[in-house]
Amino acid sequence: MMELLLSMSTEMKQIKEQSERQLERQTEELKQQTEKLKQIKEQSERQSERQTEELKQIKEQSERQSERQTEELKQQIKEQSERQTEELKQIKDQLKHVKLEVAEQIEEQSIRIEMIEQKLDRQTVEVDHKIDKLKRELEQSKKMAMPLDHASGRTLKVPAFDGEMSWNVYKNQFEAAATSNCWNGKERSTALILALRGSAAEVLQTIPAENHFNYEALVSALDLRYGEEHMKQIYRSQLRNRTQRSGESIQQLAQDIERLTLLSYPTSDPEHRDETALDTANTARTAMRRRDRNIVKFQR
Repeated sequence: MMELLLSMSTEMKQIKEQSERQLERQTEELKQQTEKLKQIKEQSERQSERQTEELKQIKEQSERQSERQTEELKQQIKEQSERQTEELKQIKDQLKHVKLEVAEQIEEQSIRIEMIEQKLDRQTVEVDHKIDKLKRELEQSKKMAMPLDHASGRTLKVPAFDGEMSWNVYKNQFEAAATSNCWNGKERSTALILALRGSAAEVLQTIPAENHFNYEALVSALDLRYGEEHMKQIYRSQLRNRTQRSGESIQQLAQDIERLTLLSYPTSDPEHRDETALDTANTARTAMRRRDRNIVKFQR
């Protein structure tokens, strides 16, 4: 009996121990499950926070993208508007330039027509002068054929020369008078010295005293100072610097340029002279317009 009780006590003890171990194991498992649930909860919370942050970033990114697109659209509209404004300005400038070109072409044609008319007038005058010259030469020839009576004291007076009139024209007049008066070299020198006035008389200072009555030396010195080559340079300088004066008409400008061109290039081809005159007239008109624009700009 005792053995049975002892055996049952042992079994009860084993059952109790087994039950305690099972309880401990279940408690441990429950603890592990609780810990696992806690981890799952924490992981879920972190995932939720991450998703919330991602959604926030997506929202901010979407807002920034929307703002950027709006700004880009505004910039495109602004650039397009500025480009169209600039294109309109260029079109206006082109139209203005075309108008100026047309006006210049019309003006150039007016100048060309005016020069042609002046050329015809000048040629008519030249023909008349040639006819008059031939008549004078014919009359002079008749006079030269008749002996002069020096006893009568009749001599042709020569005009004064001050450097203002053409030296070549004056020299021809002087030679005609000297020939008519039958002057020798010394008489010609004396008459020429007495005829010099103003700056022309100063030429005598450039001639040695012993050559004052040397007619060829006098003429050479005057040729050097007032001759055709010297005057050509002066006329060409005046032609290069010629501009349209205030209040001067196109006709007056064209007439003076025609005169300076003829004096500057007396032996040149007429077509070359006409082209030079036209270029000078256009340059003078351009300078006048530029000066007027600068005055208007300054007044503004």
